[in-house]
Amino acid sequence: MDGKKDQEEEQSQPLLMRILVRMALGIALIMVLNTCFQKARIDITVGLNPFSVAAVSTLGVPGVVMLYGIAGCKYL
Repeated sequence: MDGKKDQEEEQSQPLLMRILVRMALGIALIMVLNTCFQKARIDITVGLNPFSVAAVSTLGVPGVVMLYGIAGCKYL
């Protein structure tokens, strides 16, 4: 029984680590892109709130692209 518990812990740690890494990189990417767009005088910004962080944590870079796509829809 202890072997099964150890195996579950080993599987959950990489998953948690991947989520945390995607979250940190996604937040950093959003901050960098917001700064780049602001310097280029392009009025597309994505706010950092629990919903955007959740999207980036689960989807990664495609989540960042999705958020900027949604923000860019106001120019269509």
